[in-house]
Amino acid sequence: SGSYYLVASSTSDEFSVFIDSEAVPVPVAASSPFPCNNYNAYNENPDSLFWTLGEFTMEYQVLFGETDPPTNVLIDWTDQLGKACAIEVIDAKTYYWQVNERNTSGTTAGELWSFTTYKGINISAENIIYLTPTGAGIKDGSSWENAASNIQVAIDSAIATPENIATIWIAKGIYYEWNGIRQYFNDAEYCFNADNGVKLYGGFNGNEPPDYDLSLRDLDNGATVLDAQNTCNVARAINGCEWDGFVFQNGRDACVRIGYGGALLRNCKIISGINDGIKIYNTLDFQVEISDCVINNNSRYGVLQEFSYNVNFYDCEISHNADIGVYGNCNLVRCRLCNNGRAAIMRESTLVVPIGGGSVERIGGSLVNCLVANNNDGTNFNYIYNSTIVNNGEGGIAYPSYGGYDLYLSNSIIWGNSTQINDYWSLHQTIYSLNNNAIQGGLPDSEYPTINLSPTDEPNGLQPGFNQPSEGIGSAYSNGDWSLSSLSPCINMGSDNELSATLLELDLAGNARIQQDCIDLGAYESDYAP
Repeated sequence: SGSYYLVASSTSDEFSVFIDSEAVPVPVAASSPFPCNNYNAYNENPDSLFWTLGEFTMEYQVLFGETDPPTNVLIDWTDQLGKACAIEVIDAKTYYWQVNERNTSGTTAGELWSFTTYKGINISAENIIYLTPTGAGIKDGSSWENAASNIQVAIDSAIATPENIATIWIAKGIYYEWNGIRQYFNDAEYCFNADNGVKLYGGFNGNEPPDYDLSLRDLDNGATVLDAQNTCNVARAINGCEWDGFVFQNGRDACVRIGYGGALLRNCKIISGINDGIKIYNTLDFQVEISDCVINNNSRYGVLQEFSYNVNFYDCEISHNADIGVYGNCNLVRCRLCNNGRAAIMRESTLVVPIGGGSVERIGGSLVNCLVANNNDGTNFNYIYNSTIVNNGEGGIAYPSYGGYDLYLSNSIIWGNSTQINDYWSLHQTIYSLNNNAIQGGLPDSEYPTINLSPTDEPNGLQPGFNQPSEGIGSAYSNGDWSLSSLSPCINMGSDNELSATLLELDLAGNARIQQDCIDLGAYESDYAP
């Protein structure tokens, strides 16, 4: 469309000019709307509409309203081609809008777009905020029937009253970052930021009453999934917050980052991070507790811990991570660390803990009732009690590269690794508590026999008697059944006084720790009589 001008000249009095023109195409549909289609306002409602008109447009109109399709004319047909206009909206409403175009060849009806305005959170009388993936009713979070859908808005609302922080219940389904809005802290990006002791629970069906027993959630049948789609970190957890019953997946730098003030993760899966599963950084002496969690299939470390002095894992599976299962000092109780690509556990620096008066204490990591099996390498932790360290490719217990520690090893089975205990322990360390261990081949250059069960009972040549060991060493072999058979010489051969009754109350399988006269060796207690 447009105006065209022609100049013609001739030497004769009469001449003809023939012009062949094609019809103008109908307009190309308008595009690039903001708010974008299906937009949900985060914490501020839009006050304008924006769009890009298509090619060949001569005139356009804008329809806008609460009906689907809209009938209210916001801008009537005009040739004053524009790309924005102001609007007025109210909370908790869905609006529909459309940009139509025309020219001399016809009219193009625009795509129907919609957006929903922000609705503030209304905390229930029981101090609970309810969320589902798409929301329900008036979407104020006051009940399942009126569930909100924005996790970050719920967190911000819950902690707005510090003296009475609301609990957040989140139904099963998949949740992503909200309309591309991320949380920024210390040059890192997150889909969700939990702070100030807020407690978030996932795994709900969406119909549970306020007095529901959280232990009844079926976390194995459906899940509450928080997915960063490899664009940023999934979640941040600081200042004593709790995440319980979630799947964190596809984080870019990490799936979960735990920072100052500590946090609690319980009943969670941390999987498929394109770098690390969990990063624990600078929590100092604040408590970090991770219990009943699965930390699997992350592209580098399952867990990376730095500058944190009180990190504890209970009843976790940390397996099939491409590099290291756990990197850093921490305490692991009743945990399985299997099939990690480089090592199950590695600590490369000294953990220095301030104890007052300018003094410090150098401590190492600990394993209690743990299984370390079929990793490329085992562990260089130096406190090991009632654990089974077997079939690791490069070694069972490595020597820390920085030294400075004694090895405390008791009630454990060290067997089937390429080397059982690195020579440097015997050359440079004082080794304690060796009278209640099954160590294949004994210790290098020492008087200890193949199986050292006690000073007075040394049945050389016996095997530990596992029910079904894996078929080979290293991470390429799947984990076997490392519980003790009825013929095992490791039954009733431990010392009952190494740790508190709390830590040794249950074995790795959740069974009572002492079945007969005294504790067995390794991570599993047997009910067989020796």
